[in-house]
Amino acid sequence: MSKVFQRAVLISGFTVPLVAAHLMLRPSMPCAHAQSPATAQASKQIDPKADELLRRMSEYVSGLRSFRVQSTTTDEFVLKSGEKIQEVSNSRIAVKRPNKVRSDRIGPAADLVFRYDGGLFSLVGNRTGYYATAPAPQTIDAAVGTLRNRYGIEVPAADLLLGNPYEALMENATSGTYVGLESIEGVTTHHLAYRGQDVDWQIWIQDGPQPVPRRFVIVSKNEPAQPEFTAELSHWEPQAQLADDLFTFRPPPGGTRIDFLTRPSAGAASGDTRDGG
Repeated sequence: MSKVFQRAVLISGFTVPLVAAHLMLRPSMPCAHAQSPATAQASKQIDPKADELLRRMSEYVSGLRSFRVQSTTTDEFVLKSGEKIQEVSNSRIAVKRPNKVRSDRIGPAADLVFRYDGGLFSLVGNRTGYYATAPAPQTIDAAVGTLRNRYGIEVPAADLLLGNPYEALMENATSGTYVGLESIEGVTTHHLAYRGQDVDWQIWIQDGPQPVPRRFVIVSKNEPAQPEFTAELSHWEPQAQLADDLFTFRPPPGGTRIDFLTRPSAGAASGDTRDGG
């Protein structure tokens, strides 16, 4: 989950980082150091209550056949001078398992639509008419890996879309603590705090029969300025009725096609769903 700045494409009328063009619940997590499962488990100090709540959230979200959610993200960029600049963006996300995702990024800086329909990735700048498409794998897990490893793009709500969100979140965690009950916009949530070698992160999970995540806060410790990333998640619609047409790409009238940039190191393993380093 260390902060990485992706390359850019001309989509919204100016150069926009791909990482900002899509909803990103967290920056990409660095690959874990090779160790046996027994060694890894022994090195973790996880509060049983925190672990239980995170597993419950993972099972609930991964079990939803469809959902909608709105996100407000705050991303810190560190300038060469050391100054931190925050960028705030708003997105609407729709997911229909096993292979459909849509993210609409809205705001004064950009008006972008990302779609994945089980066979195609597409990104459209509504204001400029620029668009890009690329072939995609047939499952969300494989799509996440291809976007990360081949194109350097963090897929919208990546951890929540995978078949096992708990596994993705816990990959590099070394300790976890149950902080307590807290209110977010009048909703009671369980506040959990986790530490890792490269990042510390917190998650607030809604109390009750729908244990959805309501907030993420991530701190990148392997950078001197320790930039933070925050995502506020609201207006959850579990089991939303989503037509397939919502995820279907159609070129904008008079639009201009451009290409996704590929990572120089992209190769045959682009379908790997593990995070890039």
